[in-house]
Amino acid sequence: MTAGFQYICYKRSREVEVETESPKQTRPEKLKDPHSFFYETAESIMSIRRFSDLPITIKTDDPDFFSQIPTDNITTIKMDRKIDRPLFRTHEKLYELKDLPYDNTFLLDTETVFLDNPETLLGSGQHIQIARETRPPNNPLKRVLLRQYNSGFVVVECNKQWQKIINQAIDVFENLDDYPITENEKKLASWQGDQWFVHKAIDLIYDTKIGVLPQEWNVRKTLLDVIKKPKLIHVRGSVILEKTKQQHNFPLHFLGKSPINNEGIKFFKEAVNFSKKSFNDNEDF
Repeated sequence: MTAGFQYICYKRSREVEVETESPKQTRPEKLKDPHSFFYETAESIMSIRRFSDLPITIKTDDPDFFSQIPTDNITTIKMDRKIDRPLFRTHEKLYELKDLPYDNTFLLDTETVFLDNPETLLGSGQHIQIARETRPPNNPLKRVLLRQYNSGFVVVECNKQWQKIINQAIDVFENLDDYPITENEKKLASWQGDQWFVHKAIDLIYDTKIGVLPQEWNVRKTLLDVIKKPKLIHVRGSVILEKTKQQHNFPLHFLGKSPINNEGIKFFKEAVNFSKKSFNDNEDF
């Protein structure tokens, strides 16, 4: 039985805010950085290599970017654009989630950082393992788990069943008006990307054996102050991650930042070659 990790990483099509300091001014500037997700992937890969040497597959719409990088135990696959609708860019992930590269696959969003060994989750006897979504609170007392699943980290241990889920999710996406859903659900579907459709498909396929992961395995922003010993952090933003670095003594070098120059490529080369044998918690690049 093979096992490994999979990322889906595509270029950003919109401007992102990047804080930079020019010689003449220190205010934040808006810069276009289409590869910011790629840099997040590098940070996540580095965190994996603290614990695991399992192979990694990256499906991407820009393999040339990754071709500059030594790819020991890392495979890149060309991801073709499936949908010509800019607002539905993240929904393309549904098509890339269908065929997985391993018998047991860890599916990951790019903005994830491991603080524990994910290999300990294998052999659960479930078809998939997935954590719940958390609600962004207007009030700190309202931090609650939603019924909905969060697809930012999924452990797939049965490819046949996973294909049923994704085929169903794609059918819902392509024929949304044929399903009895509310207007509010349609709004959620429009901005939650693949996650809403995966959750809906799981609801519709009753024979799926689901292991609900402890929330330590998918700690979102709303739970950073609540869960004291996270095993996987799933957040985006330099302020949040700097706090995480301080709390957990983990050397975050990159996530939440968006270098525009060759320093980004340099870091990525170092990150993907990083192995758990040479890792040192006190080391910094």
